Amino acid sequence: MLSNNPILSSSFAIIGTAWRFYKKQPVLNAVAFWFFFAPSAALSALDVFTETSQESVSPFPIEYISLMSPVAIAVAIPVSIAVIYLSLWGQACTLVICQRMIKSPAGRNRTSFAAVRQQAQKYIFLLFVTEVIRTCKMLLWGLLLVVPGIIYGIRTAFYDILIINDDAPYGRESLRRSMALVTGRTWEILWRMLVMMACVLLPAGLIAGAVEKGLTLTDDRLFILGGLISDAIGAYAGMFFLVCLIALFSELKKAVAPIGVTRTR
Repeated sequence: MLSNNPILSSSFAIIGTAWRFYKKQPVLNAVAFWFFFAPSAALSALDVFTETSQESVSPFPIEYISLMSPVAIAVAIPVSIAVIYLSLWGQACTLVICQRMIKSPAGRNRTSFAAVRQQAQKYIFLLFVTEVIRTCKMLLWGLLLVVPGIIYGIRTAFYDILIINDDAPYGRESLRRSMALVTGRTWEILWRMLVMMACVLLPAGLIAGAVEKGLTLTDDRLFILGGLISDAIGAYAGMFFLVCLIALFSELKKAVAPIGVTRTR
């Protein structure tokens, strides 16, 4: 029962843990720049290249693509694939670095950016396949009822951490392990995620939007600079939010033993 489980730390304490860890791992800044900011900036550049904007086209992807020239489509496809690949690589790099938060809370050991990239690369395909499986299941649950889909998403939110942490080497196993870990604490986890989003992602989004809008109003020619600054803010905020999720997972793992799972190591 939930009442017999240890109480998790508050969202603010978890954010503080993540911040202290982040300050000790400067390699996270390189990951945020090359794997989160650079892909986002590439997409912004692609939008400029295609000479289309969200305000002037339909929100439906098929109609959006129909307005693009053949050359733009030929460029957009490989760029989009590269962006997905780099984003997954960045996710894996962040998770590899943050293993130390789970295994060694002091987090004082540092690793080179090259070593992290090499270690994380082997997880890219597995993360992609597992995310596809998870998304499909969420959509199927969502077609039946919205709430079960949301609950499934919350309970499987830590699948990627389990994969990198080598607790669940297979994609479906990581989903099962995450569900077993979160079940019984679903609303606790959801509440902490929402507070962390409000403290990390919401302010970043507001600041990024204000900067981009302010520069554009000052001079239309500054819209590219505004977009780059907005992308940078979003990239670093997204990376730090992932660190916060890993700190939440570490807290949860200490409080709750996985249910019905036998460790093989």
